[in-house]
Amino acid sequence: MAQKKSNSPVVLFCIVFGTIIIALFLVNANKIKNVLDETKFFESVFGKQTTTIQVDEEDTSEPVELDIKNNTEAVTIPLQTNTGTPVDITAVTEDTGNEAEEQILKSENDIVTEVVPADTKMTKTNLYFMYIDGTGSLLRKAVEREVPAASPLAPAIKTLLNGPNAEEEGKNYVSLIPEGTRLISATVKDKVAFLNFNDDFQWNKYGSQGYFGQLMQIVYTATEFSTVERVQILIDSQKLEFLGNEGIWIGSPLSRNSFD
Repeated sequence: MAQKKSNSPVVLFCIVFGTIIIALFLVNANKIKNVLDETKFFESVFGKQTTTIQVDEEDTSEPVELDIKNNTEAVTIPLQTNTGTPVDITAVTEDTGNEAEEQILKSENDIVTEVVPADTKMTKTNLYFMYIDGTGSLLRKAVEREVPAASPLAPAIKTLLNGPNAEEEGKNYVSLIPEGTRLISATVKDKVAFLNFNDDFQWNKYGSQGYFGQLMQIVYTATEFSTVERVQILIDSQKLEFLGNEGIWIGSPLSRNSFD
């Protein structure tokens, strides 16, 4: 009986000491874990464990030049011949097509199909795109569209801004009008069409040849109508002397003769 009493203080001490140790461990658990990680304690005792993670390899391939014949989002247009001589698009030939599709108009942000009342009188007109032949030369191409007969100019220009359709792209028809171009307004006075475009119209990534091409497309399309002989280009309602940074004159009305 006396032996049991003599062991009671020892047991009590062990319980108190163990409780203190556990409390200190819980309070400093993060610090202990960091020390174990830094000293690589578990690796030295249990050996190093290896985890394999599958990682996709980085794509280091070179940019691919897209084929114009495909219906791609981006197109690289060769504006020079194989000999490096600039293409003269001020003296291009004309080829009239016979294509027709429903009226397509571009809103400020999206391309939408305009709902035309069934009893609306329609008329046919030509839109002008550019064609790249096998030598890299640019030719003017006309395609036929239907537009409302009452006020055909604005719908025709807006349809032109949408670019060639899929079938025409398959024939290498392209538009040199800068992407994002929007027609703000169109009026005609004394056979001069005042076409007001947003700022995107004056920045052509293809340089001077691109500017000539886009102006030719606009002027030829607008002058398909008997009421229009010349076209005055406006940018955000302002008449500028030059288009972009290439010194292309737009300070006065342009006619088809401007490209001869």
